[in-house]
Amino acid sequence: MILETAKKFAGSLDVKTLAKAISMALDWKMVATEVAKLAVDRASKQKDQVLDVVAKEVSDFLERVNLTEEGKKVLDGMTIEVTAKLSYDKGKLVQKTKKKRVKKDK
Repeated sequence: MILETAKKFAGSLDVKTLAKAISMALDWKMVATEVAKLAVDRASKQKDQVLDVVAKEVSDFLERVNLTEEGKKVLDGMTIEVTAKLSYDKGKLVQKTKKKRVKKDK
């Protein structure tokens, strides 16, 4: 960017002109940095807004759904067998075995 700005003043390459070109290039760099910061800030705010909307929609959905009834519908007609064997020695669990079987009844 400095070179491009310096080329604009190629007719007179004295120290003042070169200093002005460098100063302008640095100003543009600062502007670009500020624009980038602004874009990141805006994206972050938009992300937060999207998350707020999604959280509200999920919350509204869960309030409308009766999870107990839906769970009963899923489990209706199923047989679930759970077998667990736990062994303790001096208050500590030393052996744990579990077996489960789920099948849909006809």
